[in-house]
Amino acid sequence: MKTTTTRRFITAALSCVALVITLVSPSSSQGQGTIGIYGTVTDINRSGAQTIGNQLRNGDTSSFLTNNSSVSISQILNNGGVGNVLVYAIALTRSTTFTLSQVGWSDTNKYAGASSGTFGDLGLTYDIFGIGIYYGSDGIPGNADDVIYTTGNANSLVNAIYGIGTGITFDVNGTVASTLAAWKPLLPETDTVSYSLGQLSTTMNANIVNPVPEPSTLVLAGIGGLTILIASQRRKSFRK
Repeated sequence: MKTTTTRRFITAALSCVALVITLVSPSSSQGQGTIGIYGTVTDINRSGAQTIGNQLRNGDTSSFLTNNSSVSISQILNNGGVGNVLVYAIALTRSTTFTLSQVGWSDTNKYAGASSGTFGDLGLTYDIFGIGIYYGSDGIPGNADDVIYTTGNANSLVNAIYGIGTGITFDVNGTVASTLAAWKPLLPETDTVSYSLGQLSTTMNANIVNPVPEPSTLVLAGIGGLTILIASQRRKSFRK
């Protein structure tokens, strides 16, 4: 069975319902700012951006695993847009204001190659990203003059963002057994995601591995290609 790699835009916000596994990168701190990547395996078509954003905003990282953790290919399969995806959420704070659109991203692995850009390139809005917070004129979080964005465009000035960024899933095409057999000699493979804003940057590695033990049955019918997913503005459809 031939394996292929493709890239698409994910067009619906992703859910943290039925959480399978989470990863967390070491947070990077530079001057008056921090940035971290948080991976979550979740249902590909459900809306959970606000839930993920609030979890990160509240510092709820007790269940997160460490950088360089392994994720089984069997946990991130999708069939025609139905299935699971490993998403890389972001928590970023800075004393000076910025916009969601300015945040840079890159995603690299052996079979899908490298891609990069900014969240602004993707047409993100807070409706499908998560949460943005402007600390107000006093610059202090948690005071009455804070402005919290859960809707609206990516060009509003903020001091913090918490939400969904890029992600990775494997496309269904054929039977599970034949697909896992095709991918078996190609795995493990490391997926590397980086986020940056000015001098702030951080990188997470997720190791995609073969199932252990190998499953006898899976919900999905099979898998063919590797898809890099990026949250975008348009919903309920996919485009290459």
